Amino acid sequence: MNPLVDRIWEKVQVDPITGCWLWLGATDGRGYGQIRFGGSTKRLIRVVYEMVNDIIDPTKDVCHRCDIRRCINPFHLFQGTRLENMQDAVRKDRIQKGEDRPLSKLTVITVKQAYTLRQQGWTYDALATKFNVGNPTIWKALNGQTWKHVSL
Repeated sequence: MNPLVDRIWEKVQVDPITGCWLWLGATDGRGYGQIRFGGSTKRLIRVVYEMVNDIIDPTKDVCHRCDIRRCINPFHLFQGTRLENMQDAVRKDRIQKGEDRPLSKLTVITVKQAYTLRQQGWTYDALATKFNVGNPTIWKALNGQTWKHVSL
């Protein structure tokens, strides 16, 4: 037997409904399984994908069809460019937006307030000061480059 495979299987729980192989061991800050071997810590989906597919393109991401970060089922994994991975996330509405983003200073309410004030003649500089953000931030929010999910 392969000691690495044994170590992995010790910490996997198979979900009978989804077919996901859920990693119960260590995860990184984003919730992806990780394992330490060969002197370094590696993201587990890359390790598992490589075990099954032999060769992995180091310039590509290993992506989830199931969108479960702890899943390491190789049948749920595929290789894609970073752009393909991001497009997949957008299609599946997995991208954090608005106030769900950890560092967001605006909220849906403040964006709507800023829009109303802009319609009343406030300048972008005045709005940026009022809402404690940079001028580009408020401009992008009110001109549809960010906060696209807010109906103004």
